[in-house]
Amino acid sequence: MELALARAKVAVTITFLVNGFTVGTFVARIPDFKRALDISNSTLGSSLLFISIGVFTALRPAGKNAARYGSKPVILFSSIALALSLPLLGSVFSIYWFWATCFLFGFTLATQDVSMNSHAVALEQQGAKRLMGFFHAMFSVGTLAGGILGGALSQWKVSLLQQSISLMFLILIVMFSVRPLFLSADADKHPLEKGKKVRHPLIFWILGIFGLCAALTEGAAGDWGGVLARDTFDATPFISTLPYIVFCSAMIIGRFSGDFLAHRFGASRVIMVGGIIAGSGLLSGLLIGGIPALMVAWFLLG
Repeated sequence: MELALARAKVAVTITFLVNGFTVGTFVARIPDFKRALDISNSTLGSSLLFISIGVFTALRPAGKNAARYGSKPVILFSSIALALSLPLLGSVFSIYWFWATCFLFGFTLATQDVSMNSHAVALEQQGAKRLMGFFHAMFSVGTLAGGILGGALSQWKVSLLQQSISLMFLILIVMFSVRPLFLSADADKHPLEKGKKVRHPLIFWILGIFGLCAALTEGAAGDWGGVLARDTFDATPFISTLPYIVFCSAMIIGRFSGDFLAHRFGASRVIMVGGIIAGSGLLSGLLIGGIPALMVAWFLLG
């Protein structure tokens, strides 16, 4: 049993790394997508919204399918779909094609995200250990590695399509390699329950708003950090990825130390102080301007 749990932990860790790495490589090339399509900032923002729509659309069916069939097959299916969506996204035929492929990218990415988190919960329950903080930290490690690689490929003028095809093969090879390590589909398969709607307490909505704010800031760092550095401060392709790289580095520190800080000072105090640091840091960085101030701002935000 212990061996099976250890093998599953390796598989889930690698899946979180793959998910984060995919996000990081895409985010690092957002300025290149903008230039390839020759679009304005407003059009870019509207285009990236299709990723969010894809994510939102996938959440409910991904959760239901993970419960009905077990998270393992959903992880494998979504990983294959995610890999195959990348060359379509990297083709950049037209703005309408970009919208459609952004939706597909967001849908498959979110499906993998939900199913791997479901598998992580099953692993926690069977092993009676807290692992979620570690897994989420590994996601950030993946985004950091992906951001660095994506920035380097952008600097070396590797095309979006070449990068996408290479990443597709990498994901397929890695995920098929770890496929036997996951827990069986029966480990977290359970019938869907139909019941009355539950009235959620106020704290549920408050935490939801906090989560939304956190998602917005992470989205801003990923979607606009590079564009701001390249278009406003005329940074090189690799330097323009540094805001997101710095942000991910800070996220890794925060996620690895989050549990300790929450136990030491209390979760509510950590949330309050963290919010103050993030907001004031980002505000001061944007007001001061310049690449160094921008780096400090994104680090404090992360």
